[in-house]
Amino acid sequence: MLVGCSLSLFGEASPVDAARSVREAGLVHVEMAIDHILDSGAKLSLPKGDPLARAWLEAIDAAGLRVAVVRFSAAAANSPPTLERATVGFEWARQLGAEVVVLPGGAAFDADERSRLIQQHRRLGGEALDRGLIVALDTCPGICGDSRMMNAALADIDHPAVRLCFDTGGYLALNVAASVEVALQRVIGRIGCLRLTDHNDYDAEAWFPPLGCGCGVDFARTLQLLDAIDFSGPCMIDCRPKSRRPPTLKDRRNWLAESLEHLGQCGWPIDD
Repeated sequence: MLVGCSLSLFGEASPVDAARSVREAGLVHVEMAIDHILDSGAKLSLPKGDPLARAWLEAIDAAGLRVAVVRFSAAAANSPPTLERATVGFEWARQLGAEVVVLPGGAAFDADERSRLIQQHRRLGGEALDRGLIVALDTCPGICGDSRMMNAALADIDHPAVRLCFDTGGYLALNVAASVEVALQRVIGRIGCLRLTDHNDYDAEAWFPPLGCGCGVDFARTLQLLDAIDFSGPCMIDCRPKSRRPPTLKDRRNWLAESLEHLGQCGWPIDD
């Protein structure tokens, strides 16, 4: 498997500082969110022509990193990207050498709306497959809000290039007091990538501390489940702790270091 880091962990840090911090932590693979870049006016022929994208890509290349996952934010979980916008993301992922594109699954409020979502994801799967990519539907409210709905959605979509992005702490945030490991086991055959986050199961707000600092995710058991199916896909670390003050770059580096230390104690393989 590919253990890496979401660049989102570094918040407003410069591309150079974020990329260098990941590499100095001993990681090679990263997840890159592209919503803000596309919103700045980037076109299909990019990433190499857009100034913001170029700054990120030059920093990633200079640090010796590799983009494994391209992600559309789950912030608009009710509305997955349009076919046109998603196709731009697929083209970016292909150019960057990524394997997986993470998309929000979307929410449906009646059977007709759900049917349209299923058809949309099936079409997106076809576009991804043509480029040698996997679409991974994110763990967020809607058709992928819990393991039962995840299995139902993937069964209905029924496309080999459409899988799941299972977010360990995110699942607990959506399903308070649930067993993350039981949920993962129920969908394990449908996983395209993992987002490794932690969470406190008594706090349903979006608080994702360094791995091992929550109380709801057993990362040793998570690794056992992945090893049982010889999972070889990306597993991206992300942290977004609550803070009384804006976190510094040093804070963010420490979050990553603490997370890697905990994963190492649980037996996870680390890049480098």
